[in-house]
Amino acid sequence: MAPLTCDEVNELAGEYALGLLDAKERISVEEHLAEHWHEEYASARAAVLALASAAPEAEPSPELRTRILDVARIEARRKNRWIPQMLLGAAGAAAVLAVLILSGVLDESSKPAQQLVVRSAGNGAFLELAVEEASSRASIRLGGLPPRPGSEVYQIWLLQAGQSPKSLTVVGADRDGPWTRPAEVRLKRGDTVVVTVEPDNSRSTPTQTPVLEGKY
Repeated sequence: MAPLTCDEVNELAGEYALGLLDAKERISVEEHLAEHWHEEYASARAAVLALASAAPEAEPSPELRTRILDVARIEARRKNRWIPQMLLGAAGAAAVLAVLILSGVLDESSKPAQQLVVRSAGNGAFLELAVEEASSRASIRLGGLPPRPGSEVYQIWLLQAGQSPKSLTVVGADRDGPWTRPAEVRLKRGDTVVVTVEPDNSRSTPTQTPVLEGKY
Protein backbone atom coordinates (compact mmCIF):
# COMPACT_ATOMS: atom_id res chain seq x y z
CA MET A 1 0.00 0.00 0.00
CA ALA A 2 1.43 3.38 -1.04
CA PRO A 3 2.23 5.85 1.78
CA LEU A 4 -0.76 8.00 2.69
CA THR A 5 -0.79 11.74 2.12
CA CYS A 6 -1.69 14.17 4.90
CA ASP A 7 -5.11 14.78 3.31
CA GLU A 8 -5.81 11.04 3.16
CA VAL A 9 -4.78 10.60 6.79
CA ASN A 10 -7.03 13.50 7.83
CA GLU A 11 -10.01 11.81 6.15
CA LEU A 12 -9.40 8.63 8.15
CA ALA A 13 -9.25 10.31 11.57
CA GLY A 14 -12.76 9.36 12.65
CA GLU A 15 -12.55 5.76 11.45
CA TYR A 16 -9.16 5.33 13.12
CA ALA A 17 -10.54 6.70 16.40
CA LEU A 18 -13.43 4.22 16.29
CA GLY A 19 -11.22 1.26 15.33
CA LEU A 20 -12.98 0.77 11.99
CA LEU A 21 -9.92 0.63 9.73
CA ASP A 22 -8.65 -2.66 8.42
CA ALA A 23 -5.15 -3.79 9.42
CA LYS A 24 -3.39 -2.38 6.33
CA GLU A 25 -5.07 1.02 6.63
CA ARG A 26 -4.34 1.22 10.35
CA ILE A 27 -0.66 0.40 9.83
CA SER A 28 -0.41 2.98 7.03
CA VAL A 29 -1.98 5.65 9.24
CA GLU A 30 0.31 4.84 12.18
CA GLU A 31 3.38 4.89 9.94
CA HIS A 32 2.35 8.34 8.73
CA LEU A 33 1.66 9.56 12.29
CA ALA A 34 5.10 8.41 13.40
CA GLU A 35 6.54 11.10 11.13
CA HIS A 36 3.75 13.70 10.93
CA TRP A 37 1.54 14.65 13.87
CA HIS A 38 -2.13 15.42 13.11
CA GLU A 39 -3.93 17.23 15.91
CA GLU A 40 -7.33 16.01 14.67
CA TYR A 41 -6.39 12.46 15.70
CA ALA A 42 -6.12 13.41 19.37
CA SER A 43 -9.32 15.47 19.06
CA ALA A 44 -11.29 12.71 17.32
CA ARG A 45 -10.22 10.00 19.73
CA ALA A 46 -10.94 12.20 22.74
CA ALA A 47 -14.37 13.04 21.30
CA VAL A 48 -15.19 9.36 20.75
CA LEU A 49 -14.26 8.50 24.33
CA ALA A 50 -16.36 11.33 25.71
CA LEU A 51 -19.34 10.49 23.51
CA ALA A 52 -19.17 6.76 24.22
CA SER A 53 -19.21 7.37 27.97
CA ALA A 54 -21.92 10.02 27.68
CA ALA A 55 -24.31 8.01 25.53
CA PRO A 56 -27.34 6.83 27.57
CA GLU A 57 -27.72 3.11 28.15
CA ALA A 58 -31.44 3.18 27.31
CA GLU A 59 -32.83 1.30 24.33
CA PRO A 60 -33.34 3.74 21.41
CA SER A 61 -36.78 4.20 19.95
CA PRO A 62 -37.67 1.85 17.05
CA GLU A 63 -37.93 4.84 14.69
CA LEU A 64 -34.45 6.18 15.56
CA ARG A 65 -32.94 2.70 15.42
CA THR A 66 -34.42 2.02 11.98
CA ARG A 67 -33.36 5.38 10.53
CA ILE A 68 -29.75 5.11 11.68
CA LEU A 69 -29.37 1.48 10.64
CA ASP A 70 -30.75 2.30 7.19
CA VAL A 71 -28.16 5.05 6.81
CA ALA A 72 -25.43 2.75 8.13
CA ARG A 73 -26.26 0.02 5.62
CA ILE A 74 -26.20 2.48 2.71
CA GLU A 75 -23.04 4.27 3.78
CA ALA A 76 -21.21 1.03 4.60
CA ARG A 77 -20.92 0.54 0.86
CA ARG A 78 -18.95 3.79 0.76
CA LYS A 79 -16.29 2.44 3.12
CA ASN A 80 -17.77 4.06 6.25
CA ARG A 81 -16.78 7.60 5.23
CA TRP A 82 -19.80 8.85 7.20
CA ILE A 83 -18.02 8.50 10.56
CA PRO A 84 -15.84 11.66 10.44
CA GLN A 85 -18.79 13.82 9.42
CA MET A 86 -21.00 12.38 12.14
CA LEU A 87 -18.38 13.26 14.74
CA LEU A 88 -19.00 16.93 13.96
CA GLY A 89 -22.33 16.69 15.76
CA ALA A 90 -22.05 15.52 19.37
CA ALA A 91 -25.69 14.49 19.76
CA GLY A 92 -25.70 12.66 16.44
CA ALA A 93 -22.46 10.86 17.19
CA ALA A 94 -23.64 9.74 20.61
CA ALA A 95 -26.87 8.41 19.13
CA VAL A 96 -25.05 6.57 16.35
CA LEU A 97 -22.59 4.98 18.76
CA ALA A 98 -25.37 3.87 21.09
CA VAL A 99 -27.52 2.40 18.34
CA LEU A 100 -24.69 0.67 16.50
CA ILE A 101 -23.42 -0.97 19.69
CA LEU A 102 -26.89 -2.04 20.80
CA SER A 103 -27.75 -3.36 17.36
CA GLY A 104 -24.53 -5.31 16.92
CA VAL A 105 -23.38 -3.36 13.84
CA LEU A 106 -20.54 -1.95 15.94
CA ASP A 107 -19.30 -4.75 18.20
CA GLU A 108 -18.32 -4.05 21.82
CA SER A 109 -14.75 -5.03 20.91
CA SER A 110 -14.66 -2.06 18.50
CA LYS A 111 -15.20 0.48 21.26
CA PRO A 112 -12.28 2.87 21.82
CA ALA A 113 -9.40 1.70 23.99
CA GLN A 114 -8.29 3.43 27.17
CA GLN A 115 -7.02 6.88 26.36
CA LEU A 116 -5.62 9.89 28.17
CA VAL A 117 -5.07 13.18 26.32
CA VAL A 118 -3.31 16.08 28.04
CA ARG A 119 -2.69 19.50 26.53
CA SER A 120 -0.93 22.58 27.87
CA ALA A 121 -2.70 25.83 27.09
CA GLY A 122 0.53 27.72 27.67
CA ASN A 123 2.96 26.31 25.12
CA GLY A 124 0.92 23.86 23.03
CA ALA A 125 2.56 20.79 24.56
CA PHE A 126 0.53 17.59 24.47
CA LEU A 127 0.62 13.98 25.63
CA GLU A 128 -1.58 11.25 24.17
CA LEU A 129 -1.62 7.78 25.71
CA ALA A 130 -3.79 5.07 24.13
CA VAL A 131 -3.98 1.48 25.40
CA GLU A 132 -5.10 -1.27 23.04
CA GLU A 133 -8.39 -2.93 23.91
CA ALA A 134 -8.07 -5.87 26.36
CA SER A 135 -4.28 -5.60 26.56
CA SER A 136 -1.53 -3.61 28.25
CA ARG A 137 0.09 -2.51 24.99
CA ALA A 138 0.05 1.25 24.74
CA SER A 139 1.20 3.95 22.37
CA ILE A 140 2.43 7.23 23.80
CA ARG A 141 2.79 10.40 21.75
CA LEU A 142 4.48 13.49 23.18
CA GLY A 143 4.91 16.78 21.36
CA GLY A 144 5.05 20.55 21.54
CA LEU A 145 8.07 20.49 23.86
CA PRO A 146 11.52 21.84 22.91
CA PRO A 147 14.65 19.70 22.60
CA ARG A 148 16.74 19.51 25.78
CA PRO A 149 20.47 20.18 26.03
CA GLY A 150 23.10 17.55 26.77
CA SER A 151 21.86 14.33 28.34
CA GLU A 152 18.52 15.71 29.53
CA VAL A 153 15.45 13.63 28.68
CA TYR A 154 11.70 13.76 28.97
CA GLN A 155 10.44 10.94 31.18
CA ILE A 156 6.81 9.83 31.38
CA TRP A 157 5.56 8.42 34.68
CA LEU A 158 2.48 6.61 35.92
CA LEU A 159 1.40 7.62 39.43
CA GLN A 160 -1.03 5.28 41.21
CA ALA A 161 -2.38 5.63 44.73
CA GLY A 162 -0.29 3.66 47.22
CA GLN A 163 2.29 2.68 44.57
CA SER A 164 5.77 3.90 43.73
CA PRO A 165 6.01 5.97 40.52
CA LYS A 166 6.41 3.79 37.43
CA SER A 167 8.45 4.96 34.47
CA LEU A 168 6.48 4.33 31.28
CA THR A 169 9.10 5.53 28.81
CA VAL A 170 12.07 7.86 28.36
CA VAL A 171 12.29 10.25 25.43
CA GLY A 172 15.72 11.33 24.28
CA ALA A 173 14.99 14.97 23.55
CA ASP A 174 17.99 15.86 21.37
CA ARG A 175 15.66 16.96 18.54
CA ASP A 176 12.24 18.50 18.08
CA GLY A 177 9.23 16.23 18.60
CA PRO A 178 6.69 14.89 18.36
CA TRP A 179 7.91 11.58 19.69
CA THR A 180 6.05 8.25 19.64
CA ARG A 181 6.95 5.47 22.07
CA PRO A 182 5.46 2.07 23.03
CA ALA A 183 4.68 1.24 26.65
CA GLU A 184 3.11 -1.42 28.87
CA VAL A 185 0.32 -0.05 31.05
CA ARG A 186 -3.31 -0.47 32.10
CA LEU A 187 -5.00 2.66 33.40
CA LYS A 188 -7.29 2.76 36.42
CA ARG A 189 -9.62 5.54 37.39
CA GLY A 190 -7.68 8.11 39.41
CA ASP A 191 -4.29 7.26 37.85
CA THR A 192 -2.12 10.24 37.00
CA VAL A 193 0.38 10.45 34.15
CA VAL A 194 3.09 13.12 34.31
CA VAL A 195 6.01 14.23 32.15
CA THR A 196 9.18 15.54 33.75
CA VAL A 197 12.52 16.78 32.48
CA GLU A 198 15.23 14.59 34.01
CA PRO A 199 19.04 15.10 33.96
CA ASP A 200 19.54 11.71 32.26
CA ASN A 201 17.79 8.39 31.62
CA SER A 202 18.88 6.69 34.85
CA ARG A 203 16.13 8.02 37.14
CA SER A 204 13.80 5.55 38.87
CA THR A 205 11.54 8.24 40.35
CA PRO A 206 10.66 11.80 39.27
CA THR A 207 13.14 14.44 40.43
CA GLN A 208 11.62 17.52 38.77
CA THR A 209 8.29 19.33 38.68
CA PRO A 210 6.03 17.94 35.93
CA VAL A 211 5.79 19.90 32.69
CA LEU A 212 2.60 18.02 31.77
CA GLU A 213 0.13 16.25 34.05
CA GLY A 214 -3.19 14.53 33.50
CA LYS A 215 -5.55 12.30 35.49
CA TYR A 216 -7.44 9.38 33.96
